[in-house]
Amino acid sequence: MINNIIFDFDGTLVDTSEGIIKSMHYAFDKLNIPRVTDQEIKGIIGPPLTKMLKILLKTNDEELIINCTNYFRERYSNDGLKELELYPGVSETLINLFKKDINLYIVTSKPHIFVIDITEKLQIKNYFKDISGIVINGKDINKANRIERLINKHDLIQEETIMVGDRCEDVIAAKYNDIKCIGVNYGYGKNKDLVEEGACLTINCLKDILNYIRISN
Repeated sequence: MINNIIFDFDGTLVDTSEGIIKSMHYAFDKLNIPRVTDQEIKGIIGPPLTKMLKILLKTNDEELIINCTNYFRERYSNDGLKELELYPGVSETLINLFKKDINLYIVTSKPHIFVIDITEKLQIKNYFKDISGIVINGKDINKANRIERLINKHDLIQEETIMVGDRCEDVIAAKYNDIKCIGVNYGYGKNKDLVEEGACLTINCLKDILNYIRISN
């Protein structure tokens, strides 16, 4: 019986790549740093921004990372939040799950304030019982620990709870909390990584999750 679903955000519910890529180029241009390719940026969307920048900049220089972060958010908070769209089938799937009285949650490495703004604009916020994003310039708490907090906060039973995400980090965070993870193949991760890390199932469209719920329940 599945009563609770925890969703990742970028690459799972929403295609945010356009805004992220353009904002990353903007930040690099501001710092007079040679741009990386769109594909390189898209390939690492998911982790916290500082971790993404360490990879793209190939540095641990904190001052450089902070400056790049600030420029990125300067553009993203104004324009990037509009350069996105729901993946096909997401809206219909959320409505269907909501009508089945399944409790829906979001746990993401995106800043909480951005996720609230995006979900409100896309008119999906009311489907979720709780949304966990990071605090800008706050202490970085990894996804596994934030899932653990959410499970404890809402007294979720692990056997009745699943995670849905597009990257192997989502599978790892789910395993840490003794819950199963369904991987989506249309996001920023790779099917091979999801399977090797232990996803119980991979799907090509979010609506495919309805069959899993029907069989499980």
